[in-house]
Amino acid sequence: MFWVDNSGAWGGPVKIGPKGLATPGAFVAASQQFGATNQTDLFVINETGTNGPGWPMVCWVQNAGGWGGPKALVTEA
Repeated sequence: MFWVDNSGAWGGPVKIGPKGLATPGAFVAASQQFGATNQTDLFVINETGTNGPGWPMVCWVQNAGGWGGPKALVTEA
């Protein structure tokens, strides 16, 4: 993950999860968490774009803390 605060210098890269978190061809999207102060969510969706056990998943970070997750958003198909 890379990041920038305001107009400062870019930081990173840093790991957001364990090796193999995203499979080759997986889709990744980041978004500010609405309703949570200073939280960014990172979503990982498998290469086919389909739901399934363990897919999609989310990781999150608040402020400059450590990354949380990954957490599966679908636990059964």
